[in-house]
Amino acid sequence: MLRYYTRIIVLTLNLCLLPINPRREKEKEPMVSGLGKERSKEEKSWPGGGKKEESIWLFNMLPKANQLKKKKDFEKVYKGGQGFKESFLYLKVAKNSLKNSRFGFVVSTKFSKKAPLRNKVKRRLREAVRAKLAETKKGLDVIITVKPGSEIADFQEIQEKVDKLFKKAKICD
Repeated sequence: MLRYYTRIIVLTLNLCLLPINPRREKEKEPMVSGLGKERSKEEKSWPGGGKKEESIWLFNMLPKANQLKKKKDFEKVYKGGQGFKESFLYLKVAKNSLKNSRFGFVVSTKFSKKAPLRNKVKRRLREAVRAKLAETKKGLDVIITVKPGSEIADFQEIQEKVDKLFKKAKICD
């Protein structure tokens, strides 16, 4: 029994001592981040660098105040909203009594059985909406649904379709 554990320990130690990338070890290049500069220990500890409170994220998200999350809000938009269609996207709009507009996104399993693909489409839609957020009218609840059977579109195509839908629904100022 002791021999068995000794072998495992020796094997794991040997694996730990092996270089991860032999070419990199030969070149002896410093670790470089995506911005082309050497990363310090503080940058390695937290994505934005430094303390958690002071970190600056490199990506922008749709603000919480502009997210439609609750089931009752979705139902209200589906029941009383006006619909618009643009190729593979379907948009429902209803007025709300809030100061800002809220957006919800629906990508069903009929579109794709694979969750990463559905999430990818939702991220692209959120970014397209976030870019148009300053131009949108206030006091609206909007749901954007992706229709099944369409191919996974690239970001430019999604952005164009969202722009057309917003103009068709008169959401933009």
